[in-house]
Amino acid sequence: MKRYLLSTILLLSSANVFAESTPAQPVAPKPFGLESMTAEQQAKIEDIQIKLSSELAGKQDPKAAQESAKQFEKLVKASSFDEAKAKQLIQQANAKQLDKQLAQLKAQHDIYNVLTDEQKATLEKRQQEQLKKFESIKQSAQ
Repeated sequence: MKRYLLSTILLLSSANVFAESTPAQPVAPKPFGLESMTAEQQAKIEDIQIKLSSELAGKQDPKAAQESAKQFEKLVKASSFDEAKAKQLIQQANAKQLDKQLAQLKAQHDIYNVLTDEQKATLEKRQQEQLKKFESIKQSAQ
């Protein structure tokens, strides 16, 4: 009995010895990769993002999306193609997409204007570096 107890204790304690240590979790990156963001700026950006997500969520209607999908399906399966109806459905879908993109661009504009001039310059520099990197990857793929 003592032998089983001792071997069980050794087995359980040895798991910690042989376990691999996990690396520390990386720190979440700052917005826009800017380390010089103040807490006030981060709070303003977070407020803008929350406002955007609530605005977009308020405009989403799952029933309307399902109905739109059904209308497209009816159009495809109809014996004759109704071009006027197709244009109407496409225009409705485009209007919804336009509203979404407009809200996103406004939020990006508001966030950009939270930054100081120095931060804007740093952001512009980083965007140019990313663009060059993307172009070099694109050219090497060809």
